[in-house]
Amino acid sequence: MKIEVITIGELATFAESALYKNFHDIPITRLRALSQSQNPRASTNDVALLVAHEDNRLLSYIGLMPDLCHLDEQPVKIWWNSCWWANETEKNNGSMQLFYMACKLTNGRLYFPELTPHTTNLLSRMKGFGIQNVEGVRGYLKMNFAVLLPARKKEFLKLRPLLRLIDFGVNLLFSPVCWGKGKRLSKKDLDYKVLDRIDDETAGFIGKHNTHELFRRNKLDINWMIDYPWITKENLQSDQHYAFSHQAKSFGVRVVKVYQDKHMCGFFMLLIRDGNAKLTYCYSEPDYIPHLIDVLYKQLLENKVFTFVTFDQRISEYIQNHSNPFLHTRKQVKTIAFPEEVSSRINSHTIQDGDGDCFFV
Repeated sequence: MKIEVITIGELATFAESALYKNFHDIPITRLRALSQSQNPRASTNDVALLVAHEDNRLLSYIGLMPDLCHLDEQPVKIWWNSCWWANETEKNNGSMQLFYMACKLTNGRLYFPELTPHTTNLLSRMKGFGIQNVEGVRGYLKMNFAVLLPARKKEFLKLRPLLRLIDFGVNLLFSPVCWGKGKRLSKKDLDYKVLDRIDDETAGFIGKHNTHELFRRNKLDINWMIDYPWITKENLQSDQHYAFSHQAKSFGVRVVKVYQDKHMCGFFMLLIRDGNAKLTYCYSEPDYIPHLIDVLYKQLLENKVFTFVTFDQRISEYIQNHSNPFLHTRKQVKTIAFPEEVSSRINSHTIQDGDGDCFFV
């Protein structure tokens, strides 16, 4: 077994190497490699990818994304775990060896933005990590059982024609309700602009409202995220298999700044993928939360979103306690993990929904 330690500066070259081209399972897509090589918070020598392989067979890999954490006066370099995969058919796949190597190479500053149940169970048995649950809300604007249920259990695949029929019937029944709510929103005097990228006014607004955040994104950071996505509508590497998100039938980002009486009072970003939207970044002056949420609802309806999810505490509470356009809402929980030495201090800082690699996927 051989182990490759690949830095930010080496990602693009690795993605064009003979070793990479001979893999059937790949440890990173070329799109992700390009994106991460442009990370404004990374240095050329920062570790970005650990790969275990043997005889052109990929055994395991761990992806790492450098970031800056603002727990103290001076920002400190940390790494997000962006992916962790092992070939389960291989007895000695080196997965845990890569994990311990990642902890060492990042000086123990390894963060996890959203854990799977398997990884949660693994980290809970180990020393060095603090695990927390973050509660949010998922809202359903349309039923989409034909997609959601087969994704959870393969047994539902054979029932997909029936599920499509149920979706059609439910959505047809409730379409007048959604139309009416959209009509009422259109009559409101909502002043907002949809942007392609972050402008100076928006950057200044974000800077005034992110001083208590753990990662404090700026104009350069967010425009990098917009300009270098990880997901594409095209299957760019059809002859190779990647285990994580990389392709969608529809994909886009909505960047929206909100005004009231010609005064900028809010900003939010939506990642919309195959009809599913999530709030990635949101800033608002407290008195204007209702106004911002009206604009948010209008964007969801205009973009014909099926589901919407947010872990922003203010937005979640408002949705749960006020009238909303959703057919149904339920609590959504994600699990995050930080180095144990800092986990007790995390709660005094805000974490945005898009922090880590969550903006990209």
